Amino acid sequence: MKWTVSFPDRTFEWARLQDWINVPELRSFSGIATYKSEFEVPPDTREAAVQIGDVRSSAEVIVNGQSAGIAFLPPYRVDLKDLWHPGRNQIEVRVANLWSNYIRALPKTPSMLPGPGYSLTDILYGPSDRPLLSSGLLGPMRLLWR
Repeated sequence: MKWTVSFPDRTFEWARLQDWINVPELRSFSGIATYKSEFEVPPDTREAAVQIGDVRSSAEVIVNGQSAGIAFLPPYRVDLKDLWHPGRNQIEVRVANLWSNYIRALPKTPSMLPGPGYSLTDILYGPSDRPLLSSGLLGPMRLLWR
């Protein structure tokens, strides 16, 4: 499946799903990206669902302009309800990640909070030299119908 992946200030055309931390200009991105593609449903289909694979950290699945649901825990499966139709359909997946990679990229400045010299973000997410966290729709995505 080919994807058009839109971030607030840029758009990519991806032939395969990939981790945002492997794209240099996205390593410290925090926010929501929108993945768009199309899929074909056979004419004799009675039920349809999407298994979006691994997602970091949450995803809303939209089919033909209507929300099918939100996935934030394995198995990351969303029933497409009656939003699909036989033939060509549009799918949009809005993915939100955590802010850890953005915080990691901020300039290293001492905390202005009273205490031992660290901030609430350091307490919640660890020191700023921590490894990058995977982000985005990692897949593999599978369309399921019967």
